[in-house]
Amino acid sequence: GRIIELEVGFARISTGNTAIMIKDITEMKERQRREIHDRVSLDLEERSHILDAAFDPMFCTDTTGIISMVNESAVDEFGWQRNELIGQNISMVVGGSHQKHHDSYVQQCNRTKEQKMIGKQREIRFLRKDGTEFYGELGLAEIPTGFCYFIRMIARQKLL
Repeated sequence: GRIIELEVGFARISTGNTAIMIKDITEMKERQRREIHDRVSLDLEERSHILDAAFDPMFCTDTTGIISMVNESAVDEFGWQRNELIGQNISMVVGGSHQKHHDSYVQQCNRTKEQKMIGKQREIRFLRKDGTEFYGELGLAEIPTGFCYFIRMIARQKLL
């Protein structure tokens, strides 16, 4: 057995009877689904390219702080490969005293829904793979699946 999609139409004809028209639209619907899937796939690929073209590092995490997405600028600036970052805790790139407290900040935000940092910018230290630290301006945004961390490299600006 196979499920098919049908379009059914009714029309009153001059004799007073009702005509029923049935059309198999399975192939048409499947073609529409493929076209939508292809457009969405292209949109996701295009978005990925846009994120990778950004000048500033960006990380997305789930609600527990586990990295789910990272752009190319973050890979370049922090020195880790993308696959070394994905699935790890975001605290691995947080420097200074914030590193050891970062998980508790995330837990408190999730527990109390108090958003001290959401929508704000703050200068903090960040940590590269080679152990060097640098100052950056952190912007944090909440998204449906967690958080996005936007990092502006202020050390370069200060050198100018």
